[in-house]
Amino acid sequence: MIKLVQIPKIIRSLFPSLIWHKDRNKKKLYLTFDDGPHKVLTPFILRELKKNNAMATFFFVGSQVDKYPELVKLCLNHNHKIGNHTYSHLNGWESKNINYYRDIEKAKNNINSNLF
Repeated sequence: MIKLVQIPKIIRSLFPSLIWHKDRNKKKLYLTFDDGPHKVLTPFILRELKKNNAMATFFFVGSQVDKYPELVKLCLNHNHKIGNHTYSHLNGWESKNINYYRDIEKAKNNINSNLF
């Protein structure tokens, strides 16, 4: 299932250093994986990507990065991109804005990326 989400302009304006859009005129496929790193799935995905000479972006959750920092390094060593997927994976629509923004900022402590 493809899920398209439009991020509200107010949120994009609060984080101007993050990349929110890519050029849609080029015929490219962007693979993304969310909610990791995972001790079993992330190495498996990395092996499959390597077999197929494919690149991806991994949107990591800060609390998972705390558990598996070596997997972040492994992704970066294979030249994949990483992105911030908050620290504790709060639901942005159900959380108070200030709490959600703080969660994003907390994740920035261990996810060095301008992708969100």
